[in-house]
Amino acid sequence: MFNFLFSFFRMKYQYSALPQGSVFRYLVLKPGQGNDALECSLHSQSLDEPPDYEAISYVWGPPGRNQTILCDGQVLKITQNLSNVLKRLRLGSELRALWADSICINQGDIQEKGQQVALMAQIYRSAKQTLICLGDDEKGHAKFAVELIEDINTRILKTCKRNNEPWALFPYLDHDDPILSDTRWKSIAVLYSSTWFGRGWTVQEAALAPKCLAIWGQNEISWAELMRVNVWTNFRAPECIQTYEGSIPGLHSHNYFCRNQHEARFFWQAEDLPVVRLLNTLESARDLGLTDPRDRIYAFLGLISTDDEGPDTAWMLQPNYEQDFLDAYKDFAIEYIHKKRSVELLDYVQHTQQTLDAELPSWIPRWDIRLEGGCRLYFPYWQALTDRSSSIHRPSITGTKLSVRAVVLDSIVYVSEAFGPHITLDYIAKVWEAVVEIDVPTPYPPLCRLHAFIETLYGDPLVTNAEDARRSQAAYLLQLHQKTGEVEAIDTQYWKATAKGGDENSYQTSFQWLLDGKRIFLTRRGYFGNAYAVARGDQCGIIFGCKAPSVLRNSGAKNAYQLLGGAYITGTVPRIISEKYQGFVMLGRTESKDWAVPVFAL
Repeated sequence: MFNFLFSFFRMKYQYSALPQGSVFRYLVLKPGQGNDALECSLHSQSLDEPPDYEAISYVWGPPGRNQTILCDGQVLKITQNLSNVLKRLRLGSELRALWADSICINQGDIQEKGQQVALMAQIYRSAKQTLICLGDDEKGHAKFAVELIEDINTRILKTCKRNNEPWALFPYLDHDDPILSDTRWKSIAVLYSSTWFGRGWTVQEAALAPKCLAIWGQNEISWAELMRVNVWTNFRAPECIQTYEGSIPGLHSHNYFCRNQHEARFFWQAEDLPVVRLLNTLESARDLGLTDPRDRIYAFLGLISTDDEGPDTAWMLQPNYEQDFLDAYKDFAIEYIHKKRSVELLDYVQHTQQTLDAELPSWIPRWDIRLEGGCRLYFPYWQALTDRSSSIHRPSITGTKLSVRAVVLDSIVYVSEAFGPHITLDYIAKVWEAVVEIDVPTPYPPLCRLHAFIETLYGDPLVTNAEDARRSQAAYLLQLHQKTGEVEAIDTQYWKATAKGGDENSYQTSFQWLLDGKRIFLTRRGYFGNAYAVARGDQCGIIFGCKAPSVLRNSGAKNAYQLLGGAYITGTVPRIISEKYQGFVMLGRTESKDWAVPVFAL
């Protein structure tokens, strides 16, 4: 009772204003044990000469500040989660210098918050290490997870030391390797389910620190070891963790190996070594939790260096929490296009009717909107589409109007319903039958129209595991052909020979997650395509510099359109690999520039 009254009558902590420049606060946590009251002192110092401190990465949890810490003799309200973290981290008899955003940034001062968020990357880089606080180990899994991580990490390092060969020689497991059936994978899955991994800010917090230590209950896990085990599992033994449906967001391991390329070479080919790309990062982060939609950009700016994005892309955008989040997206988009002098940003536009109605130009990505099916329409390694002279023209911005070079290819005459996550052959058959009934010409070679339709379900010619995929695709095509009463002729002999050993069910499994949320469409010239946002009467075209075709909607003004998002359109040019027919090249690529209307400014 005395302690309660003592705290009640203490003065509320008053922050002193920080000077301009790279000055930050850090706290010195006083020693204590158990339920002893938390006490600390706050200090300010320039990051140009940083003190010896550790940065904390944790989940804020429920927003209510119902706990207290005595800070320089005054009461400061903190959340329950932070109280638990500080009690776990404080030492029994020594002071500990720490940085925790909720205390070290005056959350009630919006201007200071913006200034300190701009310094966040430097704060984590300057820390001795980052302490990743995963919470309590309520069911005793931490011990087993730590043991398995250490066992596998030892195996990985041994292999790396004796193997100086290319990435592909990193060994896969034998089918009877005991590690595949190790029951400790369940504990790894529980570790991966921590809410910390689903939080957006944690990507930067873990990636930028010179060293990270994950703390789970009373156990500690090396972040480097965890990342090695995670990528090893994904590449060499995915069945281990898939059994328990556990995973870590790919941004964590991607950023670790971007900064540890000497390790990455054991898992990636030299030309595919991971690099940090800002737009890819923002796209991948759509699924991560961020309370403030402005942080969809601010939380990741610190990951980018001039080495990653080029010498002329040093970011001048300053976090501004007084600004509406849509204005923040607009300012970012304008600056990105000015600095990059390309239309790459447009590949990340994906609208819904709700976002089209918002007071924001359609060419500006809405980073707060998650794709319905969660799968992008293209892959980052695709090359930008060009005009027939292989030129990419620089865009220009006047106010909020973006002018680009583009070609409008065709209008859309049929659109299916949006596909769900569970697609049946019966529904695919109905879509195919509906398409066949529409009286439009076909640009595809004789007997190949059904195959073009099948390829549109997948979205790109099959170039990985090509032989198995071709056989399974052929088996699926024959099944669909039979299901629809053979409404259109095919080369039955060729497809039966190709389908030997193929599994039609595996092909449907491979495309249904790619198609989730998308719609199949047919153009007036007979091309098949798929897209998220599309309606009858929309146009499809190619914006030179984008990696995939686009869906456009006439805005009423001459040569002015709304950009709805990307699309995949199956072209008519065969793709030949190793002298074998592998399907059709996407419309717009170098081999498939099939358009008959002039290029104009959009």
